[in-house]
Amino acid sequence: MAKYDPLYDFLDRQTASEIIMSFGEIERIINSHLPKYSNKREWWGNEISNSSRHVQKYAWMNAGFRAEPDLAKNIVVFRR
Repeated sequence: MAKYDPLYDFLDRQTASEIIMSFGEIERIINSHLPKYSNKREWWGNEISNSSRHVQKYAWMNAGFRAEPDLAKNIVVFRR
């Protein structure tokens, strides 16, 4: 299992078009700390390219969401 698969599983089960999660909630779901770089907007990128090194994006994008981080509040809004 990949590190972010539990996040995909969680998001894939959601029926709402918008899910707001704190970094702590995400860490509990993946049972691991987010990397220090997750405090950068680029880490939450929604790029379509398969050549991206940002493997975490597949957790939300494959579940049909885009990530919109609010770094000042340490939250992420996932929107369909």
